[in-house]
Amino acid sequence: MKYKILVADDEVFNREIIKGVLVEEDTDYEIIEAEDGFSVLQTIRDNEPDLLLLDIGMPKKSGLEVLEEIRNDSHLDALPVIVITAYPEEKYNALEMGANDFIAKPIEVVDLKLRVKNSLKLKSYSNMLLNFNHELDRQVKERTRDLKKALDKSKAAELEVVLKLGKAAEFRDLETGVHLFRIRNFTKLLAQKLGLDDNDVDLIYNASPLHDVGKVGIPDRVLLKPGRLDKNEFEIIKKHVEIGMEILSDHQDYPLLKAAYYITRDHHENWDGTGYPFGRKETDIHVFGRICKIVDVFDALTSKRVYKDAYSIDKALNIMEKDIGKMFDPDIYSIFLENIDEFKVIKEESEEREEELPPILKIMQTIER
Repeated sequence: MKYKILVADDEVFNREIIKGVLVEEDTDYEIIEAEDGFSVLQTIRDNEPDLLLLDIGMPKKSGLEVLEEIRNDSHLDALPVIVITAYPEEKYNALEMGANDFIAKPIEVVDLKLRVKNSLKLKSYSNMLLNFNHELDRQVKERTRDLKKALDKSKAAELEVVLKLGKAAEFRDLETGVHLFRIRNFTKLLAQKLGLDDNDVDLIYNASPLHDVGKVGIPDRVLLKPGRLDKNEFEIIKKHVEIGMEILSDHQDYPLLKAAYYITRDHHENWDGTGYPFGRKETDIHVFGRICKIVDVFDALTSKRVYKDAYSIDKALNIMEKDIGKMFDPDIYSIFLENIDEFKVIKEESEEREEELPPILKIMQTIER
């Protein structure tokens, strides 16, 4: 390896002595020169030396001023500097300012050779450490990118599972398709208005289509009954919550499925503890479940079902108002009501999607008719 050594001294004679000693010592030394303080910094930037031999007593700008500028420049402050001076008090000032070593004038040949060799050895170790850190940083960034790609794939796969499960629920209940579109967008809007962070907003948006996934386990005679359910049938339909929980069990390592689990578990619980299946109450009900509860009831009331016509939004809100503090979290309901116009927009958009059912659902509708 060839080392570049910058010799900064205003005396040509001094520079020649130093050059002669160093070249004689090691032919791998490349000597660069600077004759005054003004030219030192530019010479350093142009040549990137491995070591600076800096005379203190230079004209125009002293060696101490040059040293101060070097140590204040983040791009240069790692450069080893050996100051050369005939005055003992100057060497202490230089060492305080960040010089790595000093050589006294008149220069002793052995002293010069050893101090230069030791400084370059330390510089070599420093370079090795720096290169190691750069390589380590590169590998960390590369591994981080790989990990992010793997995580993105995992999230994409998890989302695909959720969407497929949601579609499975659609195929069991022909009224569910557009309902899922609305629930997804309703929950996202309400979560945003509540001030949930972006991660939670994304989770509830992507997980809410699974709130009724347990209906895949409900018998057709109950799920597709063209009328109101009797008491026994209602007890059967309530089982869709526990069926859904079983489908979404072992969700601990999957944030999206975990969110879907809480939504499925809690979206039929009531604020006052009178809901099902566990009678959870108030903040024991997961916030995702409390959000989904409000928009699910709102959508059910304003949508046509086999056993009823769709209610107007005003009528639906009048009905829901009676259950504030009973079925619904009062604070969340208040936010919902404050932003009802935006929920109306989503409702109107969903009506345009009624003609966009997947082909298999259109076939199933034909069969039903």
